Amino acid sequence: AARWDAKSVRSRRVEIDLETWLNERIPAWRELLGPGAALDRTGDALPDRILADPKMLDLVCGNLVENAKKFAIDRPELSLRTEVHGSRWRIEFSDRGLGFEPSEAKKIFKRFHRAKHSAPYSISGTGLGLYLARAAGKRMKISISAESPGPRKGATFSLSGKASG
Repeated sequence: AARWDAKSVRSRRVEIDLETWLNERIPAWRELLGPGAALDRTGDALPDRILADPKMLDLVCGNLVENAKKFAIDRPELSLRTEVHGSRWRIEFSDRGLGFEPSEAKKIFKRFHRAKHSAPYSISGTGLGLYLARAAGKRMKISISAESPGPRKGATFSLSGKASG
């Protein structure tokens, strides 16, 4: 986290085909979620050209998938929804897990912040995952936001950016 704060971690943005990148990762994310988990995808085909750092994009999305597993109420369920509006794209990661109070939507990206769940201390973690995800997103010029209708009602994390060219 200190290296991110000092901006010594650099993004090596290259042009990637976002649709292909996402489709290549879905099988690994299904495996990460574990047996009996559900992961589905709906929506638009994503741009074939965006500027992003593939390793950082893996870090960001991997964190969101891991959180869907970690904060699942029963079995992990994750829905990916993709949208394209002109040159803007969006990927939503929606789970049916523990969620959080709507007022915490901005706080959960702060260092060491842990959402106030019904059992926060029984779930391992440092409170750095979403902080690092947002920092990586900023380096790549990708926005990350979060929302939840409330505790035990799931959460949605959205990545959005602009296509290149």
